[in-house]
Amino acid sequence: MPTLQDLMGSDGYSNADGFVELDFGVNLPQEDLNRPPAGGEYTPGVSMDELPHILKAEIDEAVNYLEEDLAGLRKTEQEYYDGSGFGGDAELDDTRSVVVSRDVHDTVKAILPSLLRTFFAGKNAVAYEPTGPEDEAWAKQATDYVNDIVLRQDNEAFLLFYDIFWDALVKAIGTVHWYWDTDYEVNGQSYTGLTWEEYQLVTQNLPYGIEVVSADATSYQDPQFGELYDCDVKYRIVKGGKVKLLAIPPEERLINRRARSIDTSRIYGRRRVMTVSEVVAMGYSYDQVVRLGGSENLDTNEEQVERYDSLVFSPEIATSDPSMRFLEYCDVYMRVDLDGDGFAELYRIACGGSRYTILQYKDKPDGTPGGPALELVDSIPYAEFCPDPIPHLATGNSTSAAVMDIQKIKSNLLRGALDSLSRAIFPREEVVERQVNMNDVLNPEIGAVIRVKQPGMIREVITSFMGKEAMPMLGYMDEVKANRTGISDTTVGLNPQDLQSTTPVAANAVVGAAQMQIEMIARIFANGGMTRLFKGILKLIKANQDKVRTVRLKGSWVPVDPASWNAGMDATVNTALGRGTEMERLQTLNLVAEKQENILREAGPTNPVCSFANYRHTLAEMITLAGYPNADAFFLPVEQGQLMEQFQQQMQDTQQQLETMQQENMGLQFELQKHTQAEDDEKRAKAFLARAGGLGKVVDAAQTAQEVFVGPNAVADEAMAASPFLQ
Repeated sequence: MPTLQDLMGSDGYSNADGFVELDFGVNLPQEDLNRPPAGGEYTPGVSMDELPHILKAEIDEAVNYLEEDLAGLRKTEQEYYDGSGFGGDAELDDTRSVVVSRDVHDTVKAILPSLLRTFFAGKNAVAYEPTGPEDEAWAKQATDYVNDIVLRQDNEAFLLFYDIFWDALVKAIGTVHWYWDTDYEVNGQSYTGLTWEEYQLVTQNLPYGIEVVSADATSYQDPQFGELYDCDVKYRIVKGGKVKLLAIPPEERLINRRARSIDTSRIYGRRRVMTVSEVVAMGYSYDQVVRLGGSENLDTNEEQVERYDSLVFSPEIATSDPSMRFLEYCDVYMRVDLDGDGFAELYRIACGGSRYTILQYKDKPDGTPGGPALELVDSIPYAEFCPDPIPHLATGNSTSAAVMDIQKIKSNLLRGALDSLSRAIFPREEVVERQVNMNDVLNPEIGAVIRVKQPGMIREVITSFMGKEAMPMLGYMDEVKANRTGISDTTVGLNPQDLQSTTPVAANAVVGAAQMQIEMIARIFANGGMTRLFKGILKLIKANQDKVRTVRLKGSWVPVDPASWNAGMDATVNTALGRGTEMERLQTLNLVAEKQENILREAGPTNPVCSFANYRHTLAEMITLAGYPNADAFFLPVEQGQLMEQFQQQMQDTQQQLETMQQENMGLQFELQKHTQAEDDEKRAKAFLARAGGLGKVVDAAQTAQEVFVGPNAVADEAMAASPFLQ
C-alpha cells in the first residue's frame, strides 16, 4: 500500500485524486492535500458556472443531515405527543390494553401557557433602547410601532408564537422568518396616437414604485405626424408594505451539519413544496419553472408524512394543468466568494426542482432578460428557539425528549395494571374436555347458560389483581418527570390539596422550583431568538419602509417615518423573570406603591426620590400582573417632562394669585388705617369742643384743633362753620 510520502511530490503536495489512504487505514479527503504546485497560486473566487454545482452540493448535504439525523427523531417525538407510535405485544392481541400515558402532551400543554404569558401578558413585548439622546423619541416610537402595529395589527403574534414555541418544545427547534410584504395595486391605461417619444415616456423611466407589467402596442402611419402608437399598458403600483412573520415547520429548515448557529452555517434556508403558479407569482420565469423537477424529497420525508397523518402527496393529481404542478422551492442563504476578493460574502439564492436549479427572474416588458435570483445581503432573516440548547451545536434537545422514556414506562405500567384488572374481573375458565358444551363456554353473553354433562366440569381460574403494585412506580415516574421539567400536579394546580398542610416556605419552594424550570426556557428564548427577531424587524422596517405610514398609537394618529430611526438600537425583551412568584411580585409592588404615596404626600411632586410617572408605572405593573394587558384603560399615561411643565405652570399661576391677594390685602389695610385715623380725629375734636365750654372758647378750640391736626379736618371745619364769629 502506498504511503502518504509516496503520493506526495518533492514539493510537498499531492497530485492524487480522490482520497489518500495512509498505512494505518485513515482516509484523508482530497481537499486537505490539494495544494497549488510550487511557484503557483490559487485563483480566488467562484464562477457562475461553478456556483450551481456548489449550491446543489451544499443543499444535498443539509438535506441528508435533516433526513438521516433529525427526521426520524422528530417523527418519534410527534408520535409520542399524539399518543401513538409504540404498541408492543398489545397490538398483536386485541384483548390486551393499548392505553398510552400522554406525558409528552400534558407537559407541553402545561408549559406553553406560562411561556406565552411571559412574553405577551404585558403591553409591550419588546422595548428598543436608544444609543444616544437623539434617539430617545425615535426609540419610543419604534417600540410602540413594533408592539402595536407589527405584532398585533399586521401579524397575529400570539398564534404565531404558539406554533413556534410548540415546535420548540416538541421537536427541539422553532423557527421564525421575517420578510417585507409589499402591497401592490394593478391598474390599466389605454393610450392612442402616441409618438415614439411619448410611448417611451409611458412605458420606461417611470417614477419609483411604478413598473410596467405588460404593454401591448400597435403602430401605424399618420399622414401628418408620421408613425404613431396605440397601446394598452398595465402598471403595478406599490401602495406600501409591512413586516410579516412566518413560523417555519422544522422539516423545511435547512442548515449545515457542522453549524453552531445560524450565522456560522455554510448554508441556511428553507425548502417547501409549491405549485408552479405560486413560484411564477413571485416574479420568476414561467418557461424555466414549468420545466423543473418535482417534489420527491419532501413527499417522502418521515416527519412531514407523520405531521399530515400519513398523507402521501401525489403530484399526479394536477398533471392536466402545468401551472398547478408541484415542485420543490428553496430559498437559501449561502456564503460564497463570487467577486474573487478571497472573502465569502452572504448571498440569498432562490432555486427549485430536484436539481436545485437557480431560478431566473422573468423578462422585463422592454425585452430585457431577467437575471438570476442572486442577491447580496448582510444578514439572515431567521431566528430559532430551542428549550434545551446543546453548547456548540445549532440543534439542541426538546422538552418532549426528556419525557418520552417516562411516557413509555408509564404506558407499560398502566397496560399491565389494566390487563391484571381485566383478568381479575373476567377470569379464565377451566373445563373438562367433552364434558362441557364448548359453544356455550365461548359465548360472551352475560347470564348465558353453560351446558355440562355433570356438575364440576367447569370452574373459574381465579387471578388476583396485581395492578396496585404498579401504583408506587407510577408515582415515582411522576416525580422523575417533575424533576426534569418542573411540571407536576401540584405546580399546575390540578391538586390543591397537596399544599394545604404544607408550610408557606415549603409551598413557595415547590412552586418556585417549577417556575425556575419554565423561566430558564423563557430566558433562553428571550436572549436568543426573541432578541434576534426584534433586531431584525427594526432593520427590515428601516430598510424598506420608504413612505410615511399613519397609524394609531396610544389613542392618537401618528405619522411614522422610520427614516429617522437608528437601526442599531438594542432590543430588550420584556419578561417577568427572576422576580419570584406572581403573588410575591404583587406584594412587592403594593409596598412600593405605599412608599411612593407617602413620599409624594410629604415631599410633593418635585421631590428627588420619585415622581407621579414612577407611581403610575407601579400601578401599571400591578394591573399587568393581574392579567390586564392594557394599563392605559385604567390610568392615563404620564410624561415626566410634561408633568413638570404643568406643575411649574400651576406654581406660577398660584404665585400670581398670591401676589394679587397680597396687593388687595395691602389696599384693604390702608383703607382700614385711614378709616381708623378718621374715627380717632373725630373723637379728639369733639373732646376739644366739650372743653371749650362756650362760644368764646370755640375759636381757641378750633385753632388748637388746627394745630393738633395736620391738614384739613372735617370736625374743625364744622366747629368753625357753627360759630358766626369765625366766618
